[in-house]
Amino acid sequence: DYLLREGSDVCRAALKFIEGGKEYIIWRGLRRKGEHIVQDNEHLKLFEGNKLLAEMRNEAIAEQLKSIIGLDREIFREIMWVRQEKLKEILDMTPSERQKKMDQLFGISDYEISWANLRSIQRWYEGERETLTRDPDVINIGDMQKKYDEAVKELALKDAELEEARNNLREAEEKLREASARLEEIKAIRRKSEEIKMEESRLMAGISSAEALCARLTNDIRERKARISDLEERLKSLNIQEEDIKRRIADLGLTADFPPNYIQSYVDSIIEQTSSIQGEKEHIREEIKRIRQRISSLMRENKCPLCLQDLPPEYKNGLLTQLNQDLSNYERQLKELDENARELEQLRSIVLTAFSTLQSIQSKREEVFRQLETENNLLNKMSRDLEDEERKLENFRRRLADLKSKTIEIDPSRLEDAQKSYNDALEKYSGLKYKVQNIEVQLKEVKLRLENLKERLDSAQRKIKRLEKVKRILLFIEEARQAYRSIQPKIRGDFIEYLERFVQQMMDDLAGSEGP
Repeated sequence: DYLLREGSDVCRAALKFIEGGKEYIIWRGLRRKGEHIVQDNEHLKLFEGNKLLAEMRNEAIAEQLKSIIGLDREIFREIMWVRQEKLKEILDMTPSERQKKMDQLFGISDYEISWANLRSIQRWYEGERETLTRDPDVINIGDMQKKYDEAVKELALKDAELEEARNNLREAEEKLREASARLEEIKAIRRKSEEIKMEESRLMAGISSAEALCARLTNDIRERKARISDLEERLKSLNIQEEDIKRRIADLGLTADFPPNYIQSYVDSIIEQTSSIQGEKEHIREEIKRIRQRISSLMRENKCPLCLQDLPPEYKNGLLTQLNQDLSNYERQLKELDENARELEQLRSIVLTAFSTLQSIQSKREEVFRQLETENNLLNKMSRDLEDEERKLENFRRRLADLKSKTIEIDPSRLEDAQKSYNDALEKYSGLKYKVQNIEVQLKEVKLRLENLKERLDSAQRKIKRLEKVKRILLFIEEARQAYRSIQPKIRGDFIEYLERFVQQMMDDLAGSEGP
């Protein structure tokens, strides 16, 4: 606080000192921040003359100072640069407190800390020594070694017993393989015989099935041929009917090979002619009616029906004769037209009936053709199926004859003897295998026991070595603690003697630098 004047927020302070004939300057910057004063590291610098040695970091400045003057910051503050109130505090301390303070400054108190810390380590190693001394493996290592030697002997005996049992097992296994091979050979012959019998049964069943299928196909073919014959007769009848209709159409002056649209146009022309005749008939009827009215008018009076003038008798008679002749002509024409209309209507009816019947016959014939084609296809398929089944039946019969020549008969006693030999060999093999497995289990137990003993022996040896090492460590700790306790007074005296010379040298340097 005393470096920053009241009312100021920032300041820079310089400390200049001379060491070893060289001039050093430390620049510091302070800044007021609220109620506190903090250091401004941007202005923290250490110069040797004009050469910058360190800046901005307290640690770098302190390290350079220690290398220059040989004292760290704490010792310098406590001894070389002491404020008045700090000096009074040190002088007011008791001798023991002052000695403790000096020991802390000079690092002598570290020996006291090390002496105290070694005591906890010493107690820990003493506890480990007591634990190792009372350990059962360490105490009974002799008995464990004896058990280990006995286990080694037992292991050798079990190895020899296992080798002998394995040799016997290999012999029994060889005999078992031979018995198994004989048994399998006889079983294979029996299986072959059973397979032949099963194949015979299968072939006989196939023959029966093929024979039944051939009989059914033969009957179906016969029925199919009869159906085809009926269809052919129907087709023949339809052809005759078609020829008859075509003759009738030809008699009308038409051909039956024209397409249906031509027939329709022909019928339409007949209808058109009939309509035209009807129109002519109406016209003739009107003319007949008109002539009859004129004749009736002339018969009542002697006036012309058209101009209403009086007619002479000769002209009137001539006119009546002419009108009667016209009336006769019109009636004859009307009769002819009626006859023509009846003929056209009859022709239309005949044409429609003939072509309708012809189309029906042609449709029926096409249907018969389709049925006939279907029946022929089915007949051909049935014929091929029958041929295939007959070939299959022949193949079944040939294979059955071959199998009958290969039939093998086996004596049941051979199979029983082979089975008994195999069972005896298997029983002996199983017994020896169980014996080998039992010995292997015992051997594994001996090895496991041997491994456990070996581990315990190794562990006991390690514990004994550790016990010896712990004893040496405890001896070293005791000697080190005694050395720490005895060396403190000597080091304290050496430090005081050194400081007296150092302070005297500093005083001499300060006195010499002021000069007259």
